[in-house]
Amino acid sequence: MWGGSNDANKNETSAGLKHLKDFINHRSNTNIIALAAPQRHDLQETSRINNEVQVFNRKLQKIFKAMDYAKI
Repeated sequence: MWGGSNDANKNETSAGLKHLKDFINHRSNTNIIALAAPQRHDLQETSRINNEVQVFNRKLQKIFKAMDYAKI
């Protein structure tokens, strides 16, 4: 799967988190490593897109925290 800060700009983060959670839950016998979404360096740190990326990454960490076989 591939996603990034452009997807956060399109308000796709909820769908992305749902799909990741489903993916992780159906593969409990497999070790999973995920990368957090990168911030846009061409925008200010306080931009709406970068704020959305930060929220996505926090929610992603919360999901992965409960799973021993999945790490960020």
